[in-house]
Amino acid sequence: MKKRIDFILYYLFILIAGCFCATFVYVQYIGCTHFVTGNMFHPAKEIVLAAFFQSVPLVLLCVPLLLAVYKIRHLYNPVWSVISFALMCAFSWGILYPLAETGKKSACGNGSILLNTGEIPLSGGYFRKSAEAVYYFTDESENKVADVMLLHSPENPDKSGGFMKLDVSENSDFYKNAFPFRDSCVKESLNDIPYEIIGCIDNILKAAEDAWQNGIIAWACFCSLCLALASSYSYIKMSTWRMVNYLAVVLTNMIILVFNSLYYSGFAGMRTFLKNALYGNGRLAFFSSRNIDIPLCILNVAAAVAVICIGCSVTAVTKRRQQDRGGYES
Repeated sequence: MKKRIDFILYYLFILIAGCFCATFVYVQYIGCTHFVTGNMFHPAKEIVLAAFFQSVPLVLLCVPLLLAVYKIRHLYNPVWSVISFALMCAFSWGILYPLAETGKKSACGNGSILLNTGEIPLSGGYFRKSAEAVYYFTDESENKVADVMLLHSPENPDKSGGFMKLDVSENSDFYKNAFPFRDSCVKESLNDIPYEIIGCIDNILKAAEDAWQNGIIAWACFCSLCLALASSYSYIKMSTWRMVNYLAVVLTNMIILVFNSLYYSGFAGMRTFLKNALYGNGRLAFFSSRNIDIPLCILNVAAAVAVICIGCSVTAVTKRRQQDRGGYES
């Protein structure tokens, strides 16, 4: 009983501590992506609120991984361990995640409560680089257009030293070259790898938001991702070395998350092929008309089955070898 209570307390701890830490990280992320050289950054209420509603789904996304990692070291009755793990994952994705999406929509509406980075004015009096061109911003940009002096441009060397109007809106080359930051000066000063990782996670969080808005069936299909992530639980006793089990669980979750993120952000050809194969000639019109992603659901379920089969097989072999040696701990 004590271990079960400890498991529940651990679950509550990762929810509370995870939301606190993730909110802090997202505030820094939003601050850096919205920061403009020469301006002060103040984490306003809107930024903290947006960060919180991004952090809750992120923590719930990581629940299967964190619970499986906990079970590697704190495994008690195998049957009740599986049941408690499954119940916690189902509670997180079946109740808490939809509540988080509902709360986010109530607080933020259908759009973002943050200002689009393309609408943030760029301060004057600074040198900024876009691709190979170098500009000096003579004044603060207004109406998504900045007054600049072109200092260097391999494409237009004859215009160097001249004044011009530069488009800095979200559709401009300047904006795209500075992405995910608003200011290219910030991009040159910081490593954008952490921001690319957060961008990959945001692909999944945006897909979750769309799935919830498309109805229960779409949400159930999205929850196939939870099944795929939770399947890594089958690896918690695959080796007598705990570090191997930790690595197996973490790597499996990372691979599944990266694949799902790439499925939403790339793999356009594969998505089109799979959807045409399933929805072609009017087949499954109910799902296609509601934007329900059956192909990804099938892939996630197949991945879950494969992971469970591999984990159970390797665990059985390990158990058999240890029983022969007389040293297996169930």
